[in-house]
Amino acid sequence: YNSKADYLKALQYLVPGLKLLTDYYNTHKNPGHDYLTIAIYIYENIGMANLHLGKNDLAEKYFQLDMEYANKANFHDFVNVYYTDLGQVQLARGQLDSALVNFKKGISVGTKINDAEDLDITYINTAKLFIKLNQTDSAIVYAKSGLESAQKGHFLQDILDLSKILYGLYDQKHNIPEAYKYYKIATATNDSIYSQEKVRQLVSIDFEEHESQ
Repeated sequence: YNSKADYLKALQYLVPGLKLLTDYYNTHKNPGHDYLTIAIYIYENIGMANLHLGKNDLAEKYFQLDMEYANKANFHDFVNVYYTDLGQVQLARGQLDSALVNFKKGISVGTKINDAEDLDITYINTAKLFIKLNQTDSAIVYAKSGLESAQKGHFLQDILDLSKILYGLYDQKHNIPEAYKYYKIATATNDSIYSQEKVRQLVSIDFEEHESQ
């Protein structure tokens, strides 16, 4: 539900899930490494849902817990995600200098560990930051880097988001050829996402009909 931007619905599942996980931890002497891994992802997703709901303090709280558990699990590859998450909270608060510092840290770490998907998200947010600063050329540089990364990893939603950003930026600059180039990428990607969603819906309907027989 987070990926579908239904953040309230996401929290309806995430919060009880966190309670179940906490109960499991409290009733097992050795909950194991899997407990920490699951906790990391639950905290990160609760933080993200709250961020998009405008609850920045709650988002920051869960992102901090997220990083705390990542350290406990020696999950050091997660640090780039933390930098990006914290940067998004600061961006939402208008703390643009601090946000940029964390986004650059996220890009540096993400590049080193080749975490393409999370790197795309950092590029998207860095481009948005420069748009807020009215620094169009810098926004284009980061959006292009993100699009290149997203295309290599075939991350369709990121390709769509970044190509839409680039289309808008070039449209503002009245660069019609470049604007049209990214408009075509955005349109083709949107069609591809829609096609995949239709396939998933058909598969889901077929499965439900089979289960009901």
